[in-house]
Amino acid sequence: MNHLNTHTNHPIIQREQSYVLDRKLLAVHSEDRDIKKWPNSNRFEVRLPEPMKNIQSMRLINVSIPNNLYTFTNNYQNTKITFTLNPSDWPAGSPNVDIENKLALVWTFTVTIDEGSYTPTEMANMMTNKMNDTVTTYLKTDHTNSFSPANSTAQVVDYIYAYFKVKYNTVTKKFVFGNRFDSFQITSKTKITYTVTDCEQKVVYNQYTKWGLPYYLGFEKVDLSGVLVDDSAGQKLGQETTAWITPATELVANNTKMYIISPPKMASVYGEMDLYMDMERYNNLSEISPYAEATTNMYNNDYRGMIKNSFAKIPLKIDSGNMVTNSAGETLANMMTHFTNPIECLQKLSFKFRLHDGRLVDFKDTNFNLLLEFNCLLDEPAKQFNLRIPATINF
Repeated sequence: MNHLNTHTNHPIIQREQSYVLDRKLLAVHSEDRDIKKWPNSNRFEVRLPEPMKNIQSMRLINVSIPNNLYTFTNNYQNTKITFTLNPSDWPAGSPNVDIENKLALVWTFTVTIDEGSYTPTEMANMMTNKMNDTVTTYLKTDHTNSFSPANSTAQVVDYIYAYFKVKYNTVTKKFVFGNRFDSFQITSKTKITYTVTDCEQKVVYNQYTKWGLPYYLGFEKVDLSGVLVDDSAGQKLGQETTAWITPATELVANNTKMYIISPPKMASVYGEMDLYMDMERYNNLSEISPYAEATTNMYNNDYRGMIKNSFAKIPLKIDSGNMVTNSAGETLANMMTHFTNPIECLQKLSFKFRLHDGRLVDFKDTNFNLLLEFNCLLDEPAKQFNLRIPATINF
């Protein structure tokens, strides 16, 4: 039995651990990365100038991104569309019968637009030029050996084809495709193969949205054939007074036929509204995986919630002539990650910039930068100050 008196009038006072919050800032530029190890700026790693210790929270304070991000790039797999052509009859004895014979061959044309960003009108002009140029190039190329047995009608035909016309309807927000002489078909059901330079890019064709250039132009994954319009006055939009397309009477004087395709959906040629910044091991933003189709099934349910999948969602807000910038005082104020157990030591960070559907952002080697805030716990020993007030000072 213990006969020691454990009672005391002076209980032990627990020492309270006192900390001060030490705020540190880190500026990261995309050109700070190891270029050979990370050739694409959408994914890279940097070593910190000094180790960050006892991190209680971190936040994205500011990000500056160039305003020239492309909407249409080869890496996004949205620069190509295919179509076929069924030529009309040319006048008997015309020297251009060779054109009809060559166009009558079974051939799928592939249009490749220039990489970049477009307004709807610019896209309509681009499609008009590219569709005509593609047929012209085909006519001027000797394809004799492309057919078995060799077909003499596949030889060179020196002719400039200029009968496609694409128009953007500003009221319905849809494109209209037309041909002034020949019947044609947009084969948007065809899966187009891309050779991407960024090997980590995902294949987008199986998505329900943004699966290729036809999607942005308003097409579904269904082949559409041109509808015959027989009108010598041409075809005009409901809100306009002049025809946007007229029959090619310069080929056949009494020609009254045109062929029109109207995509079923509205066009969507503008770029992304947001991008996501992932920071390996330190994400705090959850997302829902897109393109689910069986979320109510008991079996093979494909709903997928992605917990702590990203660090920050960055709205692309244009507020100057050449930069897209965001700061904590605007839309990034809540892009902060707290840690219940402070991070003891942090020496490097790994970044990935992507879109919600998983495509890596194609920065095209343009530089961007961001500012990170680290709130670190700094041990502060308890201090007691004895202050002597001189008698001459009267409060």
